[in-house]
Amino acid sequence: MQSFREGYATVYYLNRLGREYTGAKRKLRKCQFVRHTLMRNEWFIYSGLPKYWRNEVKISDSVGSRVCDTLYREGEYYKVLEVDHLQSMKENSVKAKEYAEMYHRGLAAKQLGYFPLVIWLTVSEFRREKLKSICSEVGLPSEVYTMKDIQ
Repeated sequence: MQSFREGYATVYYLNRLGREYTGAKRKLRKCQFVRHTLMRNEWFIYSGLPKYWRNEVKISDSVGSRVCDTLYREGEYYKVLEVDHLQSMKENSVKAKEYAEMYHRGLAAKQLGYFPLVIWLTVSEFRREKLKSICSEVGLPSEVYTMKDIQ
């Protein structure tokens, strides 16, 4: 087993010997997306370990589409999770605008009966306020949390 530090946490993964012992096929290593994945996993735990949880799902309404970080179900309702760790606010703005366009077209809402709430998980109060402002500007119903909120 191998490990590395990520912030205050230690992340463990299987080395060659560990993969052989457990029969694991995938070779995982430290990469730039580790923090993103850990944040997504934290939300999974925080949201009560939803039974329906799919990562990197394409959401479309026949006019436009967007790949969300996670689509999950809370109770009877689908929600979208977007994890904001190191993305530029310009990229986040594009994401929010694409979701807002789908929301305003109403095609997804006709199919589901509602438009899934977009949840943002970010790392700082500053980024939270920026994301709230962006979503407000484009008219996107959303909630924004920081890692502090869920730990």
